[in-house]
Amino acid sequence: ITGTTTNHVWFPSGKSSDLIISDIGSANYQNLKLSFDIAAYKLAEANVNKLTVYCNDSMLALPSVTFASSKFISVTGIELRNSNAITLKFQYTAENNTNGYRLDNFRITGVRVTSAINNPSAFRFNPIVAGRNVILRDVADGTVVEIYDMLGSEVQASKLEGGLFVLNNSLSTGFYIIRIGQINGKIRL
Repeated sequence: ITGTTTNHVWFPSGKSSDLIISDIGSANYQNLKLSFDIAAYKLAEANVNKLTVYCNDSMLALPSVTFASSKFISVTGIELRNSNAITLKFQYTAENNTNGYRLDNFRITGVRVTSAINNPSAFRFNPIVAGRNVILRDVADGTVVEIYDMLGSEVQASKLEGGLFVLNNSLSTGFYIIRIGQINGKIRL
């Protein structure tokens, strides 16, 4: 905190310092991008790439952007690897920080990936019937699969194993309704 009205992280010139933000939950997200704002106290050799940023111990490529104002500029679109949890480390060494820099407004954006069972619109229900086996792609093992006759009576229910659901031999030829969570489809034996 540098004053009563502005809050940001301050990296004093001529000193080695870092900021670590850890345990950022990012499971079920992809296409992650980091953005932040940066400003220099002095304007000699002010460049975004004087800062070193790590994501889970991998150094990120920052753009070479010089700026000639002590006002904040936005650095956007830095790609992050998909991970269940993210640790970010922002670092200046005494040698590469001759200005003093301020960082603010850290943001990570991404696209949420939801389970097909929890998000029916994301599920491409395409059961493949091969003999007495129903092959279900993109459905997790252990998921309960239910089979109903055309009158709506349940005729079989069991858990998916290895992407396969084996139908009872007692089922006769015809159409059946297959249900996974809240999603229904139709199969033909």
